[in-house]
Amino acid sequence: MQNTFRNILCLFFVVFASFFVNSQPSNTIYQEKFEENLKLGFKYYDERKADSAKFFLSIIDSLIQTSQFDSSNFYRKETLEATLLIKENNTAESVQKLLKALTYFKQKKDSSNVGFVLLKLGVANYYLNRRLVTKDYMIQALVYKQHLPKREITRIYQNIGSVDLEEGMMGNDSLIYSAIERYKKVIEIYKEEDWLIDEILATSLLAECYNQLNNYDAGLKIIDKAILLSKKVDNKTQEGFALIKKASFLRNNSVYIEALEIILIAKPIFSSQKNKLAYLYALLEEKKILVSLKRFKEATIIGNEIYSVSIDNYNTQFSDKVAEMDAKYKTAEKEKEIAEQKVEITAQESKAKQGNYLLLGLLFVFVFIVVVGVFIYKQQKLKQQKLEEKNRLKDQVAQITLQNELHEERLRISRDLHDNIGSQLTFIISSVDNMKYLFKSADEKLNNKLTDVSNFTRTTITQLRDTIWALNKDEISIEDLKVRLYNYIENAKLAQEQTSFEFKVTLATAFQLNSIQGVSIYRIVQEAINNTMKYAAATNVSLTILENNEHVIFSIKDDGVGFNLAEIQLGNGLENIKSRSLAIGAAFDIISEPAKGTEILLTLPKARLN
Repeated sequence: MQNTFRNILCLFFVVFASFFVNSQPSNTIYQEKFEENLKLGFKYYDERKADSAKFFLSIIDSLIQTSQFDSSNFYRKETLEATLLIKENNTAESVQKLLKALTYFKQKKDSSNVGFVLLKLGVANYYLNRRLVTKDYMIQALVYKQHLPKREITRIYQNIGSVDLEEGMMGNDSLIYSAIERYKKVIEIYKEEDWLIDEILATSLLAECYNQLNNYDAGLKIIDKAILLSKKVDNKTQEGFALIKKASFLRNNSVYIEALEIILIAKPIFSSQKNKLAYLYALLEEKKILVSLKRFKEATIIGNEIYSVSIDNYNTQFSDKVAEMDAKYKTAEKEKEIAEQKVEITAQESKAKQGNYLLLGLLFVFVFIVVVGVFIYKQQKLKQQKLEEKNRLKDQVAQITLQNELHEERLRISRDLHDNIGSQLTFIISSVDNMKYLFKSADEKLNNKLTDVSNFTRTTITQLRDTIWALNKDEISIEDLKVRLYNYIENAKLAQEQTSFEFKVTLATAFQLNSIQGVSIYRIVQEAINNTMKYAAATNVSLTILENNEHVIFSIKDDGVGFNLAEIQLGNGLENIKSRSLAIGAAFDIISEPAKGTEILLTLPKARLN
């Protein structure tokens, strides 16, 4: 019986090996063609020849459709297609394809493709104006740099420099100096490798760094070099951007006429390309030059065109956002679509392999029916146990995945708040300050109104930062809360110089608060101190945090005018404090007498702390 079983197995492996050897040449030829065309597709994309890249993408599509289904090759093809979609301003579809590819390559532990897709995701998010998300993806990609080509690694460092430059433009010169160092290093590499297109872009960005640092002479020399390189390779897009930057440098250096002449050369480049964002960039610079020349009528005409282009571009982006939200909340349909895609992929794989392994499958079934029939019961039992274990692991993985997705979503929302709403509020402040300058001869009432708008917007930015701080955390340590309260007290000192502020903490235990508790306590202290500064006429204000066996106690005390609790009605501020206290299960007390000051006590049970 043993000899018979051994002979059948030998026959099985001989047939299998013969079939495998016979199938190798066709698979090898297919893979060689695939690799060659994929390489050419990315090569022409790097050379900014989109039509040529699309041609090779179509060849790859044909190869995939006429050959055995290969998931890895399919997602590599999807990465090339997503890269081309970025340049076509179809960034939402590009991100969707890249995220699917990233999920697949991570499952396969394909480090080189994981790093490459992370780089492309960073680029896509840059085009969506999500700068912090871009930097995060670039830093993730650097984890896989030992698996990436030299050109891609260099681009990652350049992209990090670009994010540092834009963040530095908000007033952080150290980030701009950091960007300069990165650009200088990558330009040297581009020169060594003769990668001219990349060198042009990096050179223009380096010039912008010096412009932001008001070193216009150095900036002009560098930007002229970028213009010459652009003409050398006949790249109109890069030449247009470099010309706009040069016009900006000249305007900052009060060379207005030459700056206007240059901007009029750059505008038609982007108008003919129908590149709305770049054209808008040129219009904004032209308006600044005309205002500097005091040609206000022409500047007003350009302002109207800027408004028209901005509204058109905003409507497009708004439609994209609505479509994205609609897709996001139709979760049932989306899950069904994903399930159908998985079934389709499985069916394609099964169909492709069915013909190749039909003979082997029949032989395998025959052998096991004859020889292994007696073991079916044990195998079925073992299979059932494995299935139960697999389902249990699936549930655990699904729970972990959901938690990770929720965390990523919170990070995304906080980054969107920072990148979009924060930037817009900063723009409003800048615009109001500019209006105050333009209307400096206007009456006092108008100037006071503009000042109120500017102060309100700054307060809104502060509240937005507090919200982002809480949103980014599942837990808030007592140390973190102490730092936030200390910073608030310091700001209060600047606003109320005639009042002395004291902040004392006597805690023996390191507590953890959830995000709701942390934000509520911060808001209660903030409201209490604001009330003190407005109404108490206090000379001294103290904030004390202490603990006993069962509670943590927050005390806000002043030596102001005080009041009789029986004779007053609680205002909105104290009502807010009371409702916030109830929400986190804390006790709220007010101790006050006329001419003896006021103390507000917030008592939080330790049992409610993490």
